Amino acid sequence: MSYLVSLFVFLLLSGVIGVVVNPAPVYGVLSLVLCAGAGCGVLVSFGGSFLGL
Repeated sequence: MSYLVSLFVFLLLSGVIGVVVNPAPVYGVLSLVLCAGAGCGVLVSFGGSFLGL
């Protein structure tokens, strides 16, 4: 379980770095989607819920 949370946090941080660096718009959008998915995974692993509209 802790490995999964660590993986989600790593993906969240790498997604944030990818959004900040933003070498091209396509990669920036891909990093933003990765970051949102990883953030959802962190919330779900701690028992919360994520309702993205």
